[in-house]
Amino acid sequence: MSIRQHWNATQHLPVSVLATLLNLLSTHFIYHSLGFSIIKTLLSSTWVRRLNTGVSAGQNDVVLATLKLWHAISEFGGGRERATILKSFNWSLKTLPRLLSMRRKSKAGSQPPHPLHYPDIRTLYMLFILSFLHPSTPSPLKSSFLEEHRDAFWSIFRGLKDDPYEVVRKVLETCWEGIWCDVKVKRTMKVACFTETTLGQIAKLYESPDENVPDVVHHFMLAICTRPGSGVCFRDRGWYAREKDADAEEEEDGKKKQGRIYNKVLAGVLKTLRVNEDARQQELASRILGACPELVQSYWPAASLTLEPRLASKWIVNMAFVSSIVSLPVPSASFKLPGTTNYNPTPPTLNAILESILPTSQVGTVFAKALKSPSALVQHTAALTFAQCLDKLQRVLASFADVAQALEEDVDGQWTLRAADVVRAARVRVPDFQVVVAFVLQYLNAEGEKAQLLSEAGLRVMWLYHRALPDIVREARFDVGKLLGVFGGGGEDDKLLPVRQLHVLRILPLSDQFTWSAKLGSTGKTYLHALLTLYIASPSSHSSSRALLTSLLGGSVLFSHDPSEFSLWLSALPTIKRSPGARGMGSDGEEVELEDEGAAVLAFLDDCILRCLKTPYRYLEELSSLCEEGTTPTATPSPLLATVLEQLAAKNLGASDALALFTFVRKLAFSLVGKSSALCARNVSAKARQCLAKVDKRVRGACGREVDLLRCALDVLENSKLDVEMDDDDHPVIQSFFDSLELQPGPTEPSQARLAAYELVDWYRLVNLSLSRSELRRLHMAVERFAPDVVRELVMYLPPSSVVLAAFGALDGVPFDWAFVHATSEELQDVSFRERLSFLAVLSGQNISPALRAARVTVHRLSALLATDNVTAVACLSLFASIARRTKDLVKAHGSSHLLPLQQFAFMESSSITSLARRGDASQISELVEALLDPKQEDDKVFSAEFCLHWATEAKSAPTTASMDGAVPWIRFMDNDQLIALLGACLRASSQCERVLDGVLCELDDRQLGRVAVQTLHALLPDLLRLAHHSTSDHLHGLILKVIAQGLPLGYDGLSGSTPSSNSEAEHVWVQRGLASRGQAVASDTLASIVLSIRTAKVAAAIVYRFPSLRADVFNQLSAQQPSEDFVHVLHALLDVALTRAGMDVTPLFSWSKKLVSATFKLSTPLETKRTAVRCLETMADLWVDKRAALCTRIVEHIAKHSGLLVDSSTLDLLERLVTRWPKGFEDLASAAVNHQLQALVRHFVEVKEDATLDSIPTNTLTTLARHAEDIKSQFVDPFMVAAVQHRLSVQSTMELSTVLVERVALKPANTNRYLQSAIQHSHVLAIASPSESSHAPTRLAVLSLLHALFYKHPNNACQPTHMGPLLRLYGGSPGRGDRLLLSIFKLYEGQRSASAGSFLVRWTGSPGGAPSARAMHALTSMDSARIFRSCTPLSTAKLLDFEKCYEDEASAAVLYDPVFVVLLLGQAVLEAASYSALEWVELFRTNAVCVALCMLSYRDDELRRMALSVVGALWTALQNTTFQERDQTVHILDLLRDLLSPPTLNDATYPTRLPLYTTLLIAHALRGTFHPAAPIYPIASRFLLQRPTLDARDVPLLYGMLYSAGDGDGEARREQGWMVRFLAEGCAGELEWRVLRRRHTWDLLASLYECASEGAVRLGVLQVLANLTSCKAASASLVLKAQLLAWIELHVHDDLREGEDVAFVKILENIVCALDAEKAERATASGWRSAIGRCVGAIVRQTDKSGVLHIAARVLLRLSLLPLAPDDIMPQLLLHASNTLKRLEPHAPLPASRTHCRLPPHRSTNLASLPDDSTGLYAETIETLWRAAVACDERPEAWNLLTPRLLLLERSEIAEWARQMVVSSFE
Repeated sequence: MSIRQHWNATQHLPVSVLATLLNLLSTHFIYHSLGFSIIKTLLSSTWVRRLNTGVSAGQNDVVLATLKLWHAISEFGGGRERATILKSFNWSLKTLPRLLSMRRKSKAGSQPPHPLHYPDIRTLYMLFILSFLHPSTPSPLKSSFLEEHRDAFWSIFRGLKDDPYEVVRKVLETCWEGIWCDVKVKRTMKVACFTETTLGQIAKLYESPDENVPDVVHHFMLAICTRPGSGVCFRDRGWYAREKDADAEEEEDGKKKQGRIYNKVLAGVLKTLRVNEDARQQELASRILGACPELVQSYWPAASLTLEPRLASKWIVNMAFVSSIVSLPVPSASFKLPGTTNYNPTPPTLNAILESILPTSQVGTVFAKALKSPSALVQHTAALTFAQCLDKLQRVLASFADVAQALEEDVDGQWTLRAADVVRAARVRVPDFQVVVAFVLQYLNAEGEKAQLLSEAGLRVMWLYHRALPDIVREARFDVGKLLGVFGGGGEDDKLLPVRQLHVLRILPLSDQFTWSAKLGSTGKTYLHALLTLYIASPSSHSSSRALLTSLLGGSVLFSHDPSEFSLWLSALPTIKRSPGARGMGSDGEEVELEDEGAAVLAFLDDCILRCLKTPYRYLEELSSLCEEGTTPTATPSPLLATVLEQLAAKNLGASDALALFTFVRKLAFSLVGKSSALCARNVSAKARQCLAKVDKRVRGACGREVDLLRCALDVLENSKLDVEMDDDDHPVIQSFFDSLELQPGPTEPSQARLAAYELVDWYRLVNLSLSRSELRRLHMAVERFAPDVVRELVMYLPPSSVVLAAFGALDGVPFDWAFVHATSEELQDVSFRERLSFLAVLSGQNISPALRAARVTVHRLSALLATDNVTAVACLSLFASIARRTKDLVKAHGSSHLLPLQQFAFMESSSITSLARRGDASQISELVEALLDPKQEDDKVFSAEFCLHWATEAKSAPTTASMDGAVPWIRFMDNDQLIALLGACLRASSQCERVLDGVLCELDDRQLGRVAVQTLHALLPDLLRLAHHSTSDHLHGLILKVIAQGLPLGYDGLSGSTPSSNSEAEHVWVQRGLASRGQAVASDTLASIVLSIRTAKVAAAIVYRFPSLRADVFNQLSAQQPSEDFVHVLHALLDVALTRAGMDVTPLFSWSKKLVSATFKLSTPLETKRTAVRCLETMADLWVDKRAALCTRIVEHIAKHSGLLVDSSTLDLLERLVTRWPKGFEDLASAAVNHQLQALVRHFVEVKEDATLDSIPTNTLTTLARHAEDIKSQFVDPFMVAAVQHRLSVQSTMELSTVLVERVALKPANTNRYLQSAIQHSHVLAIASPSESSHAPTRLAVLSLLHALFYKHPNNACQPTHMGPLLRLYGGSPGRGDRLLLSIFKLYEGQRSASAGSFLVRWTGSPGGAPSARAMHALTSMDSARIFRSCTPLSTAKLLDFEKCYEDEASAAVLYDPVFVVLLLGQAVLEAASYSALEWVELFRTNAVCVALCMLSYRDDELRRMALSVVGALWTALQNTTFQERDQTVHILDLLRDLLSPPTLNDATYPTRLPLYTTLLIAHALRGTFHPAAPIYPIASRFLLQRPTLDARDVPLLYGMLYSAGDGDGEARREQGWMVRFLAEGCAGELEWRVLRRRHTWDLLASLYECASEGAVRLGVLQVLANLTSCKAASASLVLKAQLLAWIELHVHDDLREGEDVAFVKILENIVCALDAEKAERATASGWRSAIGRCVGAIVRQTDKSGVLHIAARVLLRLSLLPLAPDDIMPQLLLHASNTLKRLEPHAPLPASRTHCRLPPHRSTNLASLPDDSTGLYAETIETLWRAAVACDERPEAWNLLTPRLLLLERSEIAEWARQMVVSSFE
């Protein structure tokens, strides 16, 4: 008994030791083998039972130790045995839930240990559960755990709120990283784990007392709940309700039922959040509702927020939360149809919209009560919340208006009506507007910060009322003019006054009840007076008040003729400030009381406006006497000006008011010069002078000075003379005044300093003396000392005669017109000064009006200066151009390019500018023309047409330099005829018109000239050639080249490539090539007179091509020249012609080869010259076979002299062309180039950082050269291989070069082994070459190809066991080329070592980054079962045992497994099956590997069938001695298969006989369904098999039952129908399957199904079946000749071609053309089959918009045209259709250097809808294909003229080069 007690007390000790020991062994990889031995024993059936018993033991120590051991086993080796643990652990123990309540009890006052370092039982159990969700755990294992043991996962969240922070963080981090961040775990499973209950448990952690826990929980909840498309947050339809499936039942009223929301979990979580108690929970709720706006509608009733107004913190928090939810953005994205960019024609439901704007129907009552509350805080809170609601309403209405506009709805549109419904419903929910009015008026003029806040909030609400609900405001009849009372309130302490004023300014233009002429209370002033007062008093609201005033008065009779004029009146208002009681000294020595000028002017202006409105016509008549006769209405000032002058003379004004009004009139009159004539301003000046007699004598002198200022400014504009001379003598009185002023300290307060500065300005205005320049300078310094910004005010009173503006430094901020009259001639000639002036011209507005007025003022002065000072006049013109440029930038920044007013004024209205434009000096007008007119705009040519015609007419007379120079600015605007006329005049004038000649030549050379224009230029060709002898103009030679080469197509010389703009031009030139032109009639002596020179080289080259009779002359001249790079174009032309014309001896030109080679290798040679030199050298090699050796020697010599890496593309292109075209003559060149480049590349790799783009330039060419080189030095290869593997393993081109070198160079075994070890042990090899979804990546393939070459170089030395392990990590199991190369290496290992590769292949794992497998069973279970089943059929016809071959479709290979590898692993697993448990047998079958073996019995390869049969037989034998639930059904299925196999015969090489794939595929589906009973096919396949004692391999299984299934509803019937169509497509592998289908007339059934199918998936499935059938010759012949397949296709491509079907049909047609016996079909149909295919192709081509479809169609047409049969009459028309489609789909980008190729037939179902992504790469291939088809026609079709010019522009094309040579030979 004591022994038992002792054992019970100590049995936990050895368990703890084992756990600790495993933890220690797991830390180092070298000890893992020891740990795995322990684990293997512990996981045996005996010890597993004991460990499970220990978990359920009653002793805490035993439970703790046992859990620690389970956790240690799970964590050992990165979780390698977790799959076994998951199956071994007894998850059904009833004691497991109790473990989660067993916490450690800490003693009071003691420090608890770290919960993760010393975990208790609960924490250990949680860590054990979480280990299955660790990021290192394979995704399938996670999925299995979450599916089978979800309750255990849920249990860890119960009571989690009582766990410490470290445990909570561990749980949430594991959930995030292990579950949510694992993309391979299905999202449905993730969401199923995190249910509403689970998230509710997590949300309870917000209440944790530990301050760290709520933070980590908050971040976790935000991550999974607030991002649509991830976590538990699904993308829904926003305000739209989610509909059920399309077959949803209808309710009794006929409306479709609406399904529940997607985010039901989040809706439940929202109900549990306490948004008014925790800021984090409030943020979470707000973010959830922002991500899922559909939840807002249902949230308000469930939240039960208390909204009844009361002064309580909870109510304030509730209102703040409501405000945050209402202010969420409008879900505009949900207004569009799902998956499209088109708007939904049906708007959301009204209730969903309203609940997101005004929550609950009682919200209006709540706001009304709150606004009447005695608590200011309640009122302010409610007002702000209500403002958010109204703002949301306005944003919603604006969004609806945008949608209605996009849908082009009328007033009865659905969105328009829904917006009206929203407004109608909102009116019911908002409080009465009178409540808001009372609230606003209550605090409008109240004092105190509290009242200011409430007033601002009330005005904001009122403004939003006017925006969103104008009808309510209109019904209230509230005089909004009362709000103007806020303008007079407030003081310096009122910080919110500008904001309140801004609200009022926003409200007034929205109210239709506002009358600006009404009186404001008892003040006697109008509302307009208040607005003008605000404009003067509040600079911060200038823009808003200006816009309001302009809108009010702009439509009145005062300014309706020109609304922009009112801005001039506003600019003339006084801005000077005065202190109360300010006084000044009058001109007679008496003091003058100075009052506020703004108040005086506004009172006077207010009275004048009212008077003018009463009798406007009387003042219009008076206004006519001020303006010139014939003044346009827009140039006439407002009649208010006449009113002002009348009242100025009529009223008795005080001294201060008179001074203010005269100043206002002076500013206004001068600013009006910018829109009318200066005469008007002079008349105003005269009227004002007449009023001086009534002015108080104290200010009469000051007022007279204002009139003199106006007159002086006008004199500057009109006469450019100054009548007022500056007094240079200082005045003692003024000097003493400044002396005393400078001694006095200035005010310290900024406001007082400003007032002191304004006092000095008033002093200057009133002083009765003319100050000298020095005195003005002292005045400026004094004002600047007090307030620098007041200097600007001082400048407005300085006469232009003072000329001190620039010295003052006060140019910024001064109106343009005043700054302009102050500018001297020297200043105007300064570019920087003009730029500053132009900036002032556009500173005052965002429209063109200020700039136009500035231009008018400038031209006023310009007109006066033309006769006296031409230099300053030109400066004024430049100033106008600068203003135009700035205006263009301004309007462009606002999304416009409208300069029409400036253009009209400059080139139509201004006589000064138009006269300058007709003068001979182009420099005067060029800048303005360039600034205002654009030759690319047709509208601008209207303004230039008159001047272009003038100069073209002038050209017909005797031209001189003086008379023609003025045409330069207009050359770009002339048409071709005018340019040619001008060119003829210039040629006649010889050197007198060089500027005009250069401009004309440049313009003609840049334009695309028509045939008529070129023929006209032929008459000028002799003059042009004479000019070319001494001219250096590139444009001249380009124009001559255009004329001479008119009959030459583009690309005739093989040097011009294709560009987006060259294709249409090439077609145009090609069509014109055969037309008669005067160029044919040009005398030979005219062209022969051209002397070959550097400048005429290209012209001479064109002559060689165009005129065969002159070739000898050009050849003789070139032979006499010394070899030079400048003549390579002529040399190329002669060599090219000699190549195509036998008998022309140009052998002496070979002496140029040395210079050509030198130019090619010289880095400074221009690219065009290099390309031409390369073509010359290539042509020489083609012309003279006997001189290739000499040419090779010269190139080798230059390579030897070259230091460094050859990276020039032209040089490398030369080497590649020579070696690839003539490999037998240039072997030494290839060897020399490779040896040189290898040495340079070593240094390059070591010194230069890796750059794949830069490295690929030399290495791609070097790879080609290495394939042809015969003598590559191994001493250069060795350092290159070392450097390449170490520094460029990730560069594809380098690895490809290395592979070629390994294959072609004799390397020592030791070196090869060193390269191999460096590659497989490289630190980045896994990142580069490991298997992934993109296992067909070129870089990975290049690395694996290198490894393959290294292994096969010296197999005996390379095939070491230590090399196989690293390769295993690179193997992905796919049938792609890279993985097949690795399988080839494994096979090589077996042959070299005479040992099976299975010993290490069983350690392979299909999980990237997963731990190595222990046996074949684990390797199979680590693979994706769906991917395994997907691999059953696509490779049924492949030669899989030839490991050098790969699956043809590399893209599809990435999603398949290699069936050979799968079956071999299965065979290894079957050998280990003796120890399998029942669950392991189930797991083995669930991998679907057995399905692959079954389908392999239908493969064409005999060896594969034998291998599969042996594995299946071994499996059947193993099943006889085991038991599991599904065993009997599995054996029955295998017995049915066994009965189909015939017994073997002696020496039968084809045994087992190939079974139809339909049979084995059905058995595979049935077997898969047995172990996945939830699969829909399981009951159907099982019923089918159980009903039959044997299977009929000659029949199509399940055909009628599923193709015409009734099902349990339309959805199930469609699903079964779709499955059957896919089954037929997958199983159609060849002629054997066709015989099975033909027996049941399956195609007839599918054709009828296609015609009645409405779903695209079914139609595509039928086409996939047809694609597989047409890949078989027998099926194609039978369908075409007997089943009328072509007629069926023609019917559907003409009348029923849907999106995406064009790809399928054109591939099927290509299959038919390739598979059909043409002669047999011709005899049977009498060429009808070809015509039918042609009509089908033509219909597809006319409808398609895919370049890939056109390319395949072109291949079909080519195949038809190349058939050795009688020609088909329909072919020319088909080629024309295809060519027109080619033009329509022409790429808008340059062609890439590489070509893209479509997959060649036969096209199977797996790639039926796929096309290459690169449409431009297919373009060149399509042109070549169509052109070949056109050439094959007996007669030249019309399409030939469309295709040939495009073909000539293609580069690196043998067909294009042959066609070009034929074209060149046709020039003879």
